[in-house]
Order: sequence, then C-alpha cells, then structure tokens
Amino acid sequence: MTDTKTYCFGRFLIDLPKAAEVNGQAYEYMFGKIESERFAKGEAAFAQKMTEREGALRKIKEDDGQSLKEMRQTATKNTYFFRTAENVFKDLDYGFEAYRLIGSTQFSMRETHFDKDKIDSVLKRLETRLLPNLRTRRAAGGGHAEEIPSEPGFCIENGYIADDGKTQQYEKAGISFKFKQWPDVTVYIYSRTNGDKVEESLLTRRAKAVVPADLLNAEKSIRVLRKGAHNVGAHQGEEILEAYASGSGFYVHQFVWDARGSTHSWSDPVLVFEFETGVNPGSGPQMVRPSLTDKQAIELFDSIVNSIRLRPTSPGKTSAAEPNPTGDSGAAKRLPLGTKVSSLRSCPESGIYECSPDTPGVAERRIFIAQGRPMPSASIMAPKRGVAHFFGAHEPKEVETTWTLVAYGQDKA
Repeated sequence: MTDTKTYCFGRFLIDLPKAAEVNGQAYEYMFGKIESERFAKGEAAFAQKMTEREGALRKIKEDDGQSLKEMRQTATKNTYFFRTAENVFKDLDYGFEAYRLIGSTQFSMRETHFDKDKIDSVLKRLETRLLPNLRTRRAAGGGHAEEIPSEPGFCIENGYIADDGKTQQYEKAGISFKFKQWPDVTVYIYSRTNGDKVEESLLTRRAKAVVPADLLNAEKSIRVLRKGAHNVGAHQGEEILEAYASGSGFYVHQFVWDARGSTHSWSDPVLVFEFETGVNPGSGPQMVRPSLTDKQAIELFDSIVNSIRLRPTSPGKTSAAEPNPTGDSGAAKRLPLGTKVSSLRSCPESGIYECSPDTPGVAERRIFIAQGRPMPSASIMAPKRGVAHFFGAHEPKEVETTWTLVAYGQDKA
C-alpha cells in the first residue's frame, strides 16, 4: 500500500488507502465523552445559545432531572460550564455540562453521577486543564479534520487536547472507515488506557469462549486463515483472521488484531483493530459477496494494522509519569460501604468494588480499585457482530456499568 493518507486518533497514527473515508468517530477523555459540531453563527449567537441552555436547565426540578446549580463563563474565551444536580433516592447526584467555541467548532461534554465531595475538583480540572487545552484541527474537503498536530496531545474529532502525558487520566479513542473501491469493507481502530489490571490476551479469551451446542457443526465451517502472535512496533499483540460461510455460496472475512498494553500507560494502551468484508453498504440481504479475495483481504489488513504507531511530537516524545493521586489532602472520612460509582468516574475510595448484577456475563465481578483511578468498564463476552453471530463466536465487549463499594482497602474479594 503506497498511496496512503495518515489519520490521527487519540495519541496514535494510522495509514489507510487515500480513497478511505471516515465512517464515524468517538472519543473520551478525563471524565467522559467529548463531542464536537460545526457552529458557524459566531460568538454572539453562541453566547445566546448558552443563555438559552441556562434557562432550560433552571426550569428542571431536582426531582425530575439534572437541575441547574451554577452557570459560569470561565477565563478561557467562549467557554461555559453548568453545574447540575438531581435528587436520586433522597441523595443528590451531581453533574456538569461544558461548552467551548473555537472558530466555527463547538466542543461539549455532558456527564452525571459525581459525588458532592468530588464535583468541585472535577469542575476545577475542567476549567484549568481540559477546556483551556482544546485546539481545533484544519479540515480538508471532506469536512473531517486531517491536520496532524506536532504538539503533544490527544486527537479528537475536529480537534485535539494539548497534553504532555505527564498527568494520568482516562483516555479512549475510536475511529472507523469505509472505502469507495471496496464498499463492503469496513475497518475500526480503538484505543483505551488500562487501569490497575491488564486483561487476558485475545487468544486466551477466545479459547475460553463457549460455543452453544447447537452451533458446533456450523462452527466447523469457519476457515482460520491466520492465528497467533502479531507484534506492531513495541505493541505486543495477537490476531485471528477468519472467513465465515455466508450461506449464499461465498465466505466473508472477519479479522481482529488485539494488544492488551500496560497498566496506566497512554503510550501502551489497549489497541484493537477490526476488519470486515461482506458488509452490505445498502439495503437488502445482510451480507454481500466480498470485493476482496482472501489474499487481498490479508494484504490490506496487514498494511493498515502494521502502520499503527504513536504520533511523534516536537519537542521529543514525552513519557508516562507514575500515577498521580487525586485524593483530598488530610484525613478524609471513609465513604460508606454500598456507595455506587459509575464507569469512567474517578474512584472515590480505595477498596473492593462489585459490578452491578444487572450487567450479565461479566468476566470479573469483584475487583480492587485504588482511589483516584478511573472506574473501569465491565468486560463481558458477547456474540461477535455480523455473520460470526450465527456461528456462536464470542468476543470481549466493554460496557459501562455501576460499581458498588463492598470492602475497604485491599481486603480480599
């Protein structure tokens, strides 16, 4: 693959054929999702929009939803945040909305489920670290930002967050692509920082997956084209390249490359690359005949996945620092057992946390989480997407959940 275009996602770069088109993007940083949209009406219209949002939040009662407690325009130009609270079972659940206009791009975050003793520090980090460090990236004719920043930071849709990586925070990036010349082909790349634990490798997880008895015969029709270790640069990864019978006289491809990374490292996070053929670009049957042969699919897969790399920055690449405690100074009163904290929040109390029973299929329901660490998502084994679903194949899937504090310190789970 020689005629390529480079894309930035999170702290990484990836090369794709020039005819590739961005199909979707999603980013999370520090406290949750960061979204962006075009807003070309100007600063006065943006200020009016914020005033209208303030009015709408003030009309909401605490018993009915997140109600406005404070609206503030920060020292950063065209930047606002709203502190909110909702009465949940006679206890206040705090949240925020944050907005910043840069040129003709509006960035926003909306999150809830913060404790009263944490919301002030959350808003302070938003006001002093996240919002002021937002930047835009130049867009090309297709409308998607294509500038590759030279400054250290985290690329998001239409922009990036200037950040040298010396302060630990939760980071997650995902971007998918489609192709004009291969309309049935889709690829997806995903990165996420690990917490205190690194999950088992792809091959280990697949070996433990259970296929329903009534689908064992169908599973035998799967052709394994390649399987094993596949390192990309410094990232220790594994791959499974499979072809599935469509039931219509042809096979479709589902390839995955997976690197589990290291704990608390932005430079060595979880990295997952998925590649599929036979995806129907329009209406009609679920699968279509692939536009690529086995050999062509493997060659395209290899050329893309092997291009994944850390984005070089100037000055030289920074290194990840040791985890930075975020607990309040002084002797803090312990939170009561039974305290509930949702995924992506900062852990308010070191201890054993139990995953919500409403989240089925969780691989590890009780885990130790240190104060200040990001509360993890739950890892479950779910049916693979697309044709693999019909053969009972399973793959790990991360879902947001609510964790309950069940023991203090490092007590045994």
